[in-house]
Amino acid sequence: MSVAHCPGCQNRLTPDDPLGQKLECPRCRTLVTVGLKKSLPDAVGHADTLLQPLGQVAVLAAGSAHDPDAVPGYEMRGELGRGGMGVVYRARDTRLNREVALKMVLHTDASRATVARFWAEAEVMAAVKHPHVVQVYELGEHAGRPFMAMEFVSGGSLADRLTRGPLSPRETAELLAKVAEGVGAAHEAGIVHRDLKPGNIMLDAVGEPKVMDFGIAKRESHVMTQTNAMMGTPAYMAPEQAAAKAKFVGPPADVWALGVILYECMAGKRPFVDESVWVLLEKITTENSPALRMVVRGVSRDLDTIVSKCLSKEPEHRYATAAELAADLQRFVRGEPIAARRVGSAERLARWVRRKPTMAAAYGFSSLAVILALVVFVVFGFWREAENEAQLALAWT
Repeated sequence: MSVAHCPGCQNRLTPDDPLGQKLECPRCRTLVTVGLKKSLPDAVGHADTLLQPLGQVAVLAAGSAHDPDAVPGYEMRGELGRGGMGVVYRARDTRLNREVALKMVLHTDASRATVARFWAEAEVMAAVKHPHVVQVYELGEHAGRPFMAMEFVSGGSLADRLTRGPLSPRETAELLAKVAEGVGAAHEAGIVHRDLKPGNIMLDAVGEPKVMDFGIAKRESHVMTQTNAMMGTPAYMAPEQAAAKAKFVGPPADVWALGVILYECMAGKRPFVDESVWVLLEKITTENSPALRMVVRGVSRDLDTIVSKCLSKEPEHRYATAAELAADLQRFVRGEPIAARRVGSAERLARWVRRKPTMAAAYGFSSLAVILALVVFVVFGFWREAENEAQLALAWT
């Protein structure tokens, strides 16, 4: 019997068949696979049992019987990530000799709803053809598990890039203009992403962005979510998403998320932050974001205006589609006048009144009461003064 140790906690493990076997450490729950590694100090031919994290698995031949996740025609090269519904592997297409990202449903006994969602995502991604959207190469099914072969993007995510610090305003505008173009192509196809965030924007080897993960996308002809379900990542949700009004979520919700990403790329933080998800959602729906120019020195008035338009509380006051946002960002990069205009104090007040009529009425009545009190006080003061002058005049006569 082979003996090995978990790379996560060094727990002693005794797999029955070391080569290619996958198992879960009972102590730390690390998923590992067993491979063979040559021991460099020892003589050639000596092999030690080695357990590796799944993200570092050895290359398995296409269709290998040692890996239940192997798909004929693809050579598995490691796990890129997994979620509640699926797992994504880095693989090589042996027929076309190219690297791909291979996404599969996680379990062979997945529910019908899970499989339906997987096919819905695949259908949506395949419908969007744009240089700044991850492309789908093949859809299929193997051993009862649907799979999707996608373009492999090697440069990491925008979230990874932001861990090294914020971008300059010009870098941000150039990058997000391309992202917005890709999202705009989805909008033209009747698709709303609903989960745009730096982690879903990949960068290729030369830094070109690619939008991915349409897992909760909304399509006009086919919606896989409940009417009033709350869908998305809280920090990037538009007010209408945060209020769980899914049926009212359209392209302007994606524009909001792009505005949050624009802000985060330059400021190094998001406009709305809180440890409590519910407090965060309340801020998104009720509070105005801090002006970007007050947070980041050197941001031009035009770029601040673009971000402010994206982060308007009412969808009708944002760009109608991501394509319109892309066009304005491109105008900014070229040094041309932008289409968006700044919102003055009077208009901001009018919008706030429309958004919060009850509170506005309360403030209005309070202000009116104060004004009336001041008027009464002043009039009474004049009357007392006139009364005193009249009494003095009588005294002198």
